[in-house]
Amino acid sequence: MEKQNRKKVMVLTVALFFTLGLGAATAQPGPKNPFGQGGNGNSDTRPVAGHNRPDPFIGCVMQLELSSDTTGAIETLLEESRTAREEHRDVMQEARDAYVAALTSEVMDEDALIAAQETLTELRQEHGENRFALEQAIVELLSSDEKADLSDCLSNRTPQGEPSEDSQTEAE
Repeated sequence: MEKQNRKKVMVLTVALFFTLGLGAATAQPGPKNPFGQGGNGNSDTRPVAGHNRPDPFIGCVMQLELSSDTTGAIETLLEESRTAREEHRDVMQEARDAYVAALTSEVMDEDALIAAQETLTELRQEHGENRFALEQAIVELLSSDEKADLSDCLSNRTPQGEPSEDSQTEAE
């Protein structure tokens, strides 16, 4: 019974893996942002974690009226984050390749498949932790008023990152 459940989990993981990979492969960059090349050089329409949806946090930060010093510091953080993501992307691709090789081998090695799946899970966790650290570092640069404006902006966004209908109605 446990072996059947493991196989179901593996099949679902593979389906999710390929679905997420397809989203990353088809994502298109958006227009340039005021932070130069930081954050992939795109506006808040840049893909997030392989999904073709807006990044509400960066979008809201870009709407703030920041000093040139704060903007420069954020540009630096975004550039460092972009470099780290590029390195992480290469490691992630190697892990995906190992997973696919274990999954599609002539004779399935369940231990190798589980190890590859665990590696992918750890890498995704690391990516999420890096993302939270970036957001925290950016917020630490903001004044109390800028934090309040950021909070208002984020509160008025849908989970997909778009301004909510309520916030659009209030703006009119």
